[in-house]
Amino acid sequence: MTSQAREGSIEPEMDAVVLRGPQQFAIERVPTPHPGPYEVLCRVEAVFICGTDPHIIHGDYPGF
Repeated sequence: MTSQAREGSIEPEMDAVVLRGPQQFAIERVPTPHPGPYEVLCRVEAVFICGTDPHIIHGDYPGF
C-alpha cells in the first residue's frame, strides 16, 4: 500500500479480475471508478469466490 493510499486518496488505477470469455480471465490494471451521487468507493482488502463463480468462468452460464 502506498503512503498515498494510507492517507485516503484515490489512486488512478486498481487491480481487477477481468473476464473476457470462458476460461479467458486475468488480473489487469484498470481505471479506478469514480463514485457518483449517493455512491461510495470502498478499498477492498480481500475477496472470495462463491460456488457459481467457477461455473461463470467456465462458460456454463451464457450471457456472463
